[in-house]
Order: sequence, then structure tokens, then C-alpha cells
Amino acid sequence: MTTTPIRRTTSGERELALDANERAWSMTDADSIELDCECGRAACPETAELSRQAYERIRNSRAGFIVVPEHVRLGTERVTEAGDRYAVVQGKGPARRNPRAMMLPDHRS
Repeated sequence: MTTTPIRRTTSGERELALDANERAWSMTDADSIELDCECGRAACPETAELSRQAYERIRNSRAGFIVVPEHVRLGTERVTEAGDRYAVVQGKGPARRNPRAMMLPDHRS
């Protein structure tokens, strides 16, 4: 996996992407979902594609943020899951917890 240097990351940008992805998820019942990258880079134009089942599993486990594989920051994040067009990351050290972990909706049917 190659990585791309990411400019300053803000939790606010991650929050915006996560909110947009939650709205997109709630408005479709398609088998595959294309979501905004939650890397936190301002106005990141990249999208990650994953199955609806994978998205629900990731959100229910509160595993972290969904990013495109090229936006993983190996020095500060660890990959907890990877697919062809997405990776799930958690911060290392003090930033290891998802700041919205307790607020993420439960997607179990």
C-alpha cells in the first residue's frame, strides 16, 4: 500500500465527511456504497467504495474512519480493516479513539 502525504487534518473535516456518509447511507439501499473519504484533509475529493454489509459492520463496531487506501497515515494511524477501495483507520497513541465513537448510530437491523 502506498501513502500520500496529507495536509493538515482536522477533526472538523472528518466530522463533515462522516456526517455526509451517514446521510448517504440512510438514503440508499444499494448493495454497494460510494462514500466520501474520511481522511480529514480539507475538501478531499476522493471516494471509497464498499459493500453495504461492510459499512454496517464497520459502523456497528465503531472501528474508525473510512478512507481511501492512499490516505492512510502510517505514522499516526493503524489500519484495522482493508478492502480493494477502502481502509478503516484508527489513530495511534492518544488519538487512537474515534472522537465520535459513542455518537455513531447503530446500523443493526
